[in-house]
Amino acid sequence: MLAQDEEEADEPHFTVPGDAWMLLPADHRRVIIHLDADCFYAQVEMVRDPSLRDKPLGVKQKNLMVTSNYVARSMGVKKSMWIKEALEALPDLILIDGSDLTHYRQCSSEISAVVRTFTVDVERLGLDENFADVTEILEDYIEESDPNKIEGHVYGDKEPDETLPGDPCGCGCRERLIAGALVAKKIRQQIVKATGITCCAGVAHNKLLAKLVSGYYKPDQQTVLFPWLVHQLMNSLNLTRSIPGIGSTMCKTLEELGIHTVKDLQNSSLALLHSKFDDETSKRLRDLSFGIDDAPVRRSGRPQTIGLEDAFRKVNSIDVVQSKYLTLLERLLKLLKEDGRIPSTLRVCVRKFDTKKKFGNRESRQTPILPSLFASGVQNVGENTRATLMNQVMELFHKMVDTSKEFHLTLLSIGFTKFIERASHENSISRFFFKRKRSETEEQDINEEKGEKSGHLKSFSTFSSVNNSKIHSLELYLESCSESDSYSSEGGRNTQGSMNIKDMLSKSHNHSIGKKDFKNIKGKFQ
Repeated sequence: MLAQDEEEADEPHFTVPGDAWMLLPADHRRVIIHLDADCFYAQVEMVRDPSLRDKPLGVKQKNLMVTSNYVARSMGVKKSMWIKEALEALPDLILIDGSDLTHYRQCSSEISAVVRTFTVDVERLGLDENFADVTEILEDYIEESDPNKIEGHVYGDKEPDETLPGDPCGCGCRERLIAGALVAKKIRQQIVKATGITCCAGVAHNKLLAKLVSGYYKPDQQTVLFPWLVHQLMNSLNLTRSIPGIGSTMCKTLEELGIHTVKDLQNSSLALLHSKFDDETSKRLRDLSFGIDDAPVRRSGRPQTIGLEDAFRKVNSIDVVQSKYLTLLERLLKLLKEDGRIPSTLRVCVRKFDTKKKFGNRESRQTPILPSLFASGVQNVGENTRATLMNQVMELFHKMVDTSKEFHLTLLSIGFTKFIERASHENSISRFFFKRKRSETEEQDINEEKGEKSGHLKSFSTFSSVNNSKIHSLELYLESCSESDSYSSEGGRNTQGSMNIKDMLSKSHNHSIGKKDFKNIKGKFQ
């Protein structure tokens, strides 16, 4: 009986009172800044064309409004609206196609570069957000800042210039956060000077809280959250999905336990959460509900994956699938050229329409890329390499979609991952003969919803198997190396002239599409 009482004592049911923050194991030593660019895509377009600044502007992808500037928002046009709906609300709306992300990626990199001039501890989140841990650079800013005033807003206060309250904590977090607000202001000012882009910012002692308060005052403003106001912030949230890091799939699982709101999650026992989640996830969920987050700011290097996707209402034709993958591959190779690294894995994804799920079912497959494909680097990718990659794309596609039956797809995606630097790549060809065992396609069945952001908890299963056919691997290697022979129409291999799409797909299955074939199929869709 005593053991049972002790176990229950470790799983309290309670709601955080006003001073409970002092009793919780929160670390107030850090100062984290979350930066979020205001209507990012629209701002990039306004920087490129300043005449758009005072006009209602929307950036679209397909039939959806991905964002709009504040002029358009004041006239009733919101992001994520259907284009038809937006034009009905505002016929004078100026629309720009945002399908090509080149300019947005470039501006995003420039913003992150500015932030890194203040601290190396910078983590990118998508194209328009950055976390910065400025804890180690605060000393100079503490001396510069006014201990009784703050740059920007204080969460819970109506006036930004109001004299600050005292420090009930006593650990020094008050002066650190005041200094952090000064750093945030200077970072935002430098971003405007360097890029013309304004940002809002949140300043707090962890990533979760900084992100939650960064959007309280927009645009081009910032908000500081002191630890003694964390309970007020968390209790102001309603549904569990309002907590960053808890996505739609996680919310549904929580709802199965009768947990719908943040307060429900705060009052839940670990025993209840353990019925659906492992120990680590259960504890993290409870911590997040109280505003506790010890996740570090992870320095972002170059992206681990370079990918593109195309979403649509319906694709049910193999010809259209091939056309869209060709277009995505061409765009992806341009991004790969800009990046400069050598990919070792190709990943292909589809989203299948499902009447039972709002966003359908995603499924992906990936396969190793032969080292010979990029033997000359990624700056000048030849038609042979393009053809071989396209073969692999369609081979992976057919593993996911049975084209002998009717199919309904709403998204196609292609990406490169598991990059290696040029120096290590140069040795990979020789290693191929002695060490490399070509693994067969690594299969991943991923069920996720489009609306979930980076950082949400997702579940997936990975299955892999090893193909011991060294002869087959060697044949593929030699075939892809032989630019002037194997793929030459004069060598007797492609003497039949152009082929139809079905012939192409048939050849795709055995890796035998040649240069002439690839040019022919490209021409059909240009």
